[in-house]
Amino acid sequence: MKTKLLILFAAIGISFATQVYATELYMQPADVTKWRIQTYTGVGVDQLSMWFTGSNCTNGGLSFPSTVPAEKNRFWSTVVAAKLSKKLMFISYLYDSAANTCVISSYALLEE
Repeated sequence: MKTKLLILFAAIGISFATQVYATELYMQPADVTKWRIQTYTGVGVDQLSMWFTGSNCTNGGLSFPSTVPAEKNRFWSTVVAAKLSKKLMFISYLYDSAANTCVISSYALLEE
């Protein structure tokens, strides 16, 4: 019985030790004038991605979590407004180092 309990507790400990948690990071202020924004579409794919943002992910990649078109359009419009007006943006994102993903969690156009 003790051996079974020991194995059970060891398995629980290993499962907690192998869980990966994302870290929330901030890019403030973010100069979006050099960002590349791309939309990927196709069968089962509808993704909005940004490159060269300065994030911790490969090529400064950031992705947008929502598949709701209105949310993507709102973000796209905010980035374009920041580019045209040369204003800065506040960006926070969730960074998962194991999966090498950076997913935007919050954004805003900064006031002067």
